[in-house]
Amino acid sequence: MLTATAAPIIAFGWLPPGHDGQYQISLDDTGASEVEVWGPGSEFLSAFVKASDSATDASLTHIPAGDVQGHPAFWATGAPDTPTAASSGSLYLTWQYSPGWSAVLMLSNAAPGKANGEMVLEVARHLEIGPAHQAAMPFHLPALPGGIHPESVDVDLPHSQGPNAGSAALRMCIVSPCFQTGGLLIRQDSTMWMAGSSLAIDSAPQSPGGGAPKSGGTPVTIGGRAARLWTNASGATVSFTYETAKVTIEAAGAEYQALGGKDGFLAFCGSLTWFGADPAHWTTNVLG
Repeated sequence: MLTATAAPIIAFGWLPPGHDGQYQISLDDTGASEVEVWGPGSEFLSAFVKASDSATDASLTHIPAGDVQGHPAFWATGAPDTPTAASSGSLYLTWQYSPGWSAVLMLSNAAPGKANGEMVLEVARHLEIGPAHQAAMPFHLPALPGGIHPESVDVDLPHSQGPNAGSAALRMCIVSPCFQTGGLLIRQDSTMWMAGSSLAIDSAPQSPGGGAPKSGGTPVTIGGRAARLWTNASGATVSFTYETAKVTIEAAGAEYQALGGKDGFLAFCGSLTWFGADPAHWTTNVLG
């Protein structure tokens, strides 16, 4: 049985006026959690926790920034109100909050002066980091063909769009990284999330294996639901609406062949159980 990889819970405990955030989990073999918030204009503040990477950490400068929640913190791209910070165009605060785990708070597209440095430290001192938890997904897979394995999970729940909005995706492949072979992708986006997202999301999915979006498609039925199918020599894409969410499933390359081509791909699409657009109804029992 596969349950989505665990990642620490993270949330903003305090933000300055005029900021609004969203919650994102991007998971791989180590797991990571991120919260993001837009401020005035194009100002962007993000905080994330990750497994400590000594090689990456060693490549950064470390200027003491005082304590954050009882742990020494450091400015990694220059202290506020210095030429180094001004040239980087950002403030990057990091600290190790527990053995093997680091937290990072980054302010971008804003003046890296003293006032914003104090704001970043205040946000960091109120950052809430909890124990690891399983990321729930809006679907269950009964099985995968031999050789195909999950590679990454991405869950995006924007607070500004309300509790019934979100996006979730699971990418699988035979040989990692998935993008080198085409891969198998299952993705659900709530229509509310799509309307509020700054990303450009086309009404038709990409061509199988990536590329420019294709219009039209062939009508098919997936699990009793009307859907559209796009195919080419190397793969296929299916798209349909479930409750207030848009579902896209695509396979290309070796993964498409492992599913058995078009017929096997359609059978796989029909085997999934869906739990709707509301993340409160999603499951951590993703496969098995």
